[in-house]
Amino acid sequence: MDEYMELMKELIRCRPVSGDPSAVNRANGILKSFLEAHGLFCTLEQTGDRTCLYASTRPGRTPALLLNSHVDVVPAVSEAEYEPYEKDGWLYGRGTADCLGNTVCVAKILCKERDRADVGAIFSSDEEIGGETARIMVERGYGAGKMCIVLDAWQEHRIITQHKGLLSVKLSAHGEGGHSSLPWGKPNPIDILADAYIKIRALWAEMDDPSLDWRNSMAPCIFRSGVVDNQIPSEGELILNFRFLEDSDRERILRMLRSVCPEVTVLRIRSPLATDENAPAVQLLKQTVEDVLGRPSGFSRVCGASDACHLKTIGVPVVIMGVNGTGYHGAGEKMEIKTMDELFRILTEYIARLK
Repeated sequence: MDEYMELMKELIRCRPVSGDPSAVNRANGILKSFLEAHGLFCTLEQTGDRTCLYASTRPGRTPALLLNSHVDVVPAVSEAEYEPYEKDGWLYGRGTADCLGNTVCVAKILCKERDRADVGAIFSSDEEIGGETARIMVERGYGAGKMCIVLDAWQEHRIITQHKGLLSVKLSAHGEGGHSSLPWGKPNPIDILADAYIKIRALWAEMDDPSLDWRNSMAPCIFRSGVVDNQIPSEGELILNFRFLEDSDRERILRMLRSVCPEVTVLRIRSPLATDENAPAVQLLKQTVEDVLGRPSGFSRVCGASDACHLKTIGVPVVIMGVNGTGYHGAGEKMEIKTMDELFRILTEYIARLK
């Protein structure tokens, strides 16, 4: 079996779920050992209870090209998803598409470019829950001289230059609680939050139209209150997930929330990405994709966020590419195996041209 495919299967079996730092750290250890065996320079940075791996073809923290992928995955729907298998040109298993296929592609590029080019990679270990490790690595001086490419999402080899920002908030409400047979005169946290949500939802009345995807959006994700069916709860919380186009939109959303609910807590923020498509390094990548695949490429945008929002502070162009996959975060996740080779050929040719 190809050693890179075997590496990916080993990482999947490691179960590096974001909420289990020890498992993610084991995956980082496996990846570090593999890369060091191929002569790469590797550093494991400690970031709280997590490690974050940096690997490069040369010593130092600022390669010409910085690649990024993440080793953490979301939990599987069933235990069977942690045992990968191949079928009809696809590899099935948790994390195949998001994002271990991309991670192994980065590893292969580093190994093949060891004696030829100046390339480094940050392997994030908490992308699925906020990407703090990527942010910390940038703060510690890891960067790039010319270009950053995040291997995360597939858009038929179109280059992703834009993604939305993310704002996760918690709305809280409190009351005195009491017996459910005597609800009079008692503020009920469920009523308070339901009334607030109805007002908020009215501002996104058209959200069911998927053709209008490139706009600010809102989704309720968690509602918690009460423990038994005959007691008025004393507290409740509603967690909402917003996606926004401009940094200024974030503050407008927060002002709106505070106008309908006095207790608003920000849980997580990611800024939007908007990379200049005319930047020379970006145009060179587009031309490389077209030359390698023999068909037109282009630019695209996605509604989801990524660690690109942290890497953009480095000050060089940041774009997103990736292997082809389906079933992200759900049952039946799979990756099209041949697209790993396509992505590898594109990026190795790009590295040669970027010198």
